[in-house]
Amino acid sequence: MSPALIQVQNLTFGYDRLSVLSDITLDLAFGQSVAILGPNGSGKSTFLRCLSGGLQPDRGEVRVDGLSTADPSHTIDIRRRVGLLFQNPDHQIVSAIVEDDIAFGLENLGVPHAEMTARVGEALERFNLTNLRGRPSHDLSGGERQRLALAGVWVTRPRFLLLDEPTALLDPLARHRSLQIIFDLVPAGVTPIVVTHDPDDAARADRLLVLSDGKIVEDGTPSHLLANPSRLTQHGLDTTMPGRIARRLGRQDPLPVEAGDFASTFTNTVLSPKTSPTKRTPTRAVIEATGLSHVYNLGHPLETCALDGIDLSIEEGEWVAIVGPSGSGKSTFALHLNALLQPTAGSLSVLGNPTAPLSKRDALQLRRDVGLIFQFPESQLFAESVASDVAFGPRNLEMDKIEDRVDRALEQVGLSPETYRERNPLTLSGGEKRRIAIAGVLVTSPRILVLDEPTAALDPAATDDFEELLYGLQSQDVTILMITHDLDRAASTCDRIIAFNDGRVAFTESPHTAFDDHARLESLGLIPPSAARLADELRTAGLALPEGISTEAQIVAALGGPSENE
Repeated sequence: MSPALIQVQNLTFGYDRLSVLSDITLDLAFGQSVAILGPNGSGKSTFLRCLSGGLQPDRGEVRVDGLSTADPSHTIDIRRRVGLLFQNPDHQIVSAIVEDDIAFGLENLGVPHAEMTARVGEALERFNLTNLRGRPSHDLSGGERQRLALAGVWVTRPRFLLLDEPTALLDPLARHRSLQIIFDLVPAGVTPIVVTHDPDDAARADRLLVLSDGKIVEDGTPSHLLANPSRLTQHGLDTTMPGRIARRLGRQDPLPVEAGDFASTFTNTVLSPKTSPTKRTPTRAVIEATGLSHVYNLGHPLETCALDGIDLSIEEGEWVAIVGPSGSGKSTFALHLNALLQPTAGSLSVLGNPTAPLSKRDALQLRRDVGLIFQFPESQLFAESVASDVAFGPRNLEMDKIEDRVDRALEQVGLSPETYRERNPLTLSGGEKRRIAIAGVLVTSPRILVLDEPTAALDPAATDDFEELLYGLQSQDVTILMITHDLDRAASTCDRIIAFNDGRVAFTESPHTAFDDHARLESLGLIPPSAARLADELRTAGLALPEGISTEAQIVAALGGPSENE
């Protein structure tokens, strides 16, 4: 039998009159892992759906092992060969119970019961879901749902595994393990094709494709393309952390891609000591939790304690990162802040007012003051046009100058009102939908902004723009709570790190000390920020970096480079 192959010939696809993919021709060979980088709206998710046969080309064709995806008689055979993981796991989970969802694909493929049981058990163990096997799927955290969706695709053993941002919602340890699993699939007979916005993840692949404006603009090895990022930056992309640091230190292309390559070019560098952080001036508390607890399915056999006696205080204008493993209670805490959930025990006050009980009028005011951006904000979209969707909040709150507010909110998230105002939000890319949903919260000018994984699925340029937007809001004394698994961004942007574990506060510290104790982080199911791990690798390679480093900027400063503002 000839080697498995996906052949793409002149692939062109569009939604209505909007062109998304344009004249793509390439072969994807069995046994070669592939990473796909590209800015938001470049067509990455659509490309994967065309490869799987889920979408049919307007022109051109896709063949899997010689089978045309356009021929309905080949659908089952193609489904056996190609597995697809969607960007949002909620679009993939179909069964009420965890282990039933993993078994769903096997049942449809007619796998014998004994083999099915064994394969489901293996998937549960491999993706750390064994203790959740009998849990309702809808009770899982975002990261747990993502692991479940990945397990459900992996268990069918496809020859090609198409993965759309497979680790975007995973905590750092689960992310590390999942990436290891994904890229270790090649020797086991599975070829992963992974869409990602993280160049450090892309560096693991054998082949790197760069998609921009619906076209393949780069195709080569990650070691070559990432070492020459000037060809990426014009598309809003960037290289790995060692390369970014080397560039800030004045190095030119080709840049180092791996830590070892970086260390060898800086062996004679004079190192600077770590500087002491500037302390933030305390202000008044705007969020105060005392003994806050919440139990799901109270009195039911599947009763689950999500929050267990939370005590914490957050100040006006503070930017706080809430970190912790999947299922630690982070999102449950966020849902209490605008009274979408009520405490089972204890109390919570926001802006000096208790969140329970609330009159209808007080609830409306609270939801105007506290803007909550969900883990999948694109799921909040429902209107026929972007303008109508963004205007929904201020209209219901009877605010004035709604059109001006909508345009200003779109501009805040980097979207041109003239281009996007009349677009149907459901036809946009995942990253564009996310920005529209964020605009729908910013439009009411909240005093507290709660963000649940806000930069998942955003490309580097959009992430940097969003970060600048948050800095601007913080300068206006807006309080920001950012629930995130991105410890690098938390370390570089936030005033304070609050770690959750098993529904409790494990620690609350400055980002300058929160990540120093690696053993403590690992005991919480976390791993240190990438910059801290890179610093460890550089020390091992011979660079005498100071201790306590957790950001790229600190590495640059230690190596005598310019500050971020220079």
